[in-house]
Amino acid sequence: MTTQTFFAIEEELELATQILVARGRNGTSSASANNDAHAGRGGSLQGDQAKEVFNRSSLPPATLRVILNMSNENGDGVFSKHEIAKALRLIGWAQAGEMLSEKLLTVGMCVCVLSGVWGFVY
Repeated sequence: MTTQTFFAIEEELELATQILVARGRNGTSSASANNDAHAGRGGSLQGDQAKEVFNRSSLPPATLRVILNMSNENGDGVFSKHEIAKALRLIGWAQAGEMLSEKLLTVGMCVCVLSGVWGFVY
């Protein structure tokens, strides 16, 4: 669970949408709902699906567990578009060699690469 305020940027939300669409989920919702972690679950991933997608980051399993725990705000194991965007930001910072902390949630997007599928730099 996190206490830092996280506001997903457009590119993070777009990448989260691409992930949801590729996983056969509906990733469409309003911009305000995208920044509400508890907005409708129409665009979401179950924990095992999120792990499968985020394993493409090539980060160690222990690091991914920390990221999944930090990004799943209510601990229900279901990742909304907002929570996926949060995980993507943390993955980018971890890939850049930063020590994971909630403070990184308030810093803009970093390099985020999910092998063979998605990636972008900010």
